[in-house]
Amino acid sequence: SGVFKSPSLFVFSPISDKIDCIFLSIFLLLGLLILYQIDCEYTTFSFGIFVTMNILIVVATSNELLRNQFTDCEVLISGVGMIYTTISLTKELIRNNYDLVINVGIAGSFVEKFKIGDVVEVVADCFSEIGTEVGDKFLTPTQLNLEIKNTFFTERKTDLNKAIGITVNTVHGKASSIAKIRNRLNPDIESMEGAAVMMVCEQFNT
Repeated sequence: SGVFKSPSLFVFSPISDKIDCIFLSIFLLLGLLILYQIDCEYTTFSFGIFVTMNILIVVATSNELLRNQFTDCEVLISGVGMIYTTISLTKELIRNNYDLVINVGIAGSFVEKFKIGDVVEVVADCFSEIGTEVGDKFLTPTQLNLEIKNTFFTERKTDLNKAIGITVNTVHGKASSIAKIRNRLNPDIESMEGAAVMMVCEQFNT
């Protein structure tokens, strides 16, 4: 078995001029797992053989998941932010093999079409803050000729609304900064862990 690139799934609140931070347990994940047709130990039929998948759910804080609903699968509380998540997930994937990694959490929305309590699947994410400011301009790693991968993609795995994400250290909460990031990257949602999970999973697939 190997680690497939993880889908990132978020419940979030929409932004107009600011992000409303919500902290809640993601009981909606129960519905998500039904859509995913898994009960943590997902059994699939392939080439006449039933195979049970080993699944890891990655979540930043224990407040974002009803742990007792997922007693048959592994749950990693990674810690908030890309650094803690990268370290925690790397250590976990060194110790154990998983067939599927699902990143679950709370996110902020930049688009009005996503409402509070909606669940989306993130199909692309990036570390939006890596780069250099030159006056009013922002230069990306590519523009700076830095040989680092900053954007990550994953195949769509559910029928949920798909979203383009960014991963940040500082959540946007000011009209001017929201306008700048919309103009520069036009993301649908933001989180503090998404791209880190995608990056680590991609590394363990190679």
